[in-house]
Amino acid sequence: MSLAQRNAQGSSNHIVVDASGQLPCGARRWHTEPMPPDSSPATVRDTLDLARAALPEARADADRLLAWLCDTNLAGLRARPERVLSNALLRRFNDLVRRRAAGEPLAYLTGQREFWSLSLAVGPGVLVPRPETEGLVEALLARVPANRHGWVADVGCGSGNLSVALAQERAGLQLLAVEFSAAALPWAQRNLLDHGQQRCHLLQGDLLAPVANGCLLAVVANLPYIAADDPDVHPDTDRHEPAQALYAEDDGLALIARLVVQAARALQPGGWLLLEHGWRQHKAVQALLQQRRYG
Repeated sequence: MSLAQRNAQGSSNHIVVDASGQLPCGARRWHTEPMPPDSSPATVRDTLDLARAALPEARADADRLLAWLCDTNLAGLRARPERVLSNALLRRFNDLVRRRAAGEPLAYLTGQREFWSLSLAVGPGVLVPRPETEGLVEALLARVPANRHGWVADVGCGSGNLSVALAQERAGLQLLAVEFSAAALPWAQRNLLDHGQQRCHLLQGDLLAPVANGCLLAVVANLPYIAADDPDVHPDTDRHEPAQALYAEDDGLALIARLVVQAARALQPGGWLLLEHGWRQHKAVQALLQQRRYG
């Protein structure tokens, strides 16, 4: 993914973030039962050995799932390898490992995802926040001083991850978190409430349609930008995460193109439009911005 940053009255900069290091987690069959026979106690070590074998491409997820079930962190789990696990806990763990082996996202199984060192609630119906999207937070913080006040729109807010992170980092900002999907809105609402972000205002709407002209200091957006025929989309992502949050028409650029037009009227002079887009889309997004005379 790359991040296009444009100032309405200044020069442009571009950051390219290599997302190729993401862990593959294709659908796999579970051939072995991780629970040892009833005749022998099931320890943390033995249980993890079996579960890791069942998740060869996502071995670390076995550790994370068991740590979550045991209400501890990875260090706490590994500090007690001989701990005996109850049959009830093992049954729950077995079910989670089977689902993970079938490609269900780890974040959906635990109901949480870390973003910008914040624990966010996620689940079916909302896109799982990606680490590379933290680049949008970094880009805005680099351009908006800590003492600056103003309104920022988080368009296509999904789980509310960008709004929560930006509100935490900049006390003078008011966030308009805009989301079209009725399935994603409850997740955003929950996260805004959980993190006490009273300066975040959740709106249901189509891009910047609910926002008045000339009122925004900045627009940040991680919109759907994947083309329907993109060969690089992992099958697990395609099967489990909402298509509405992933795919866009016109080679993935349909929503970005509309937002570029709308942001031109919604931004204050000198305001910023910060976009996440696919690494192959750099030139196309540049052209869209130039057509609207972004500086």
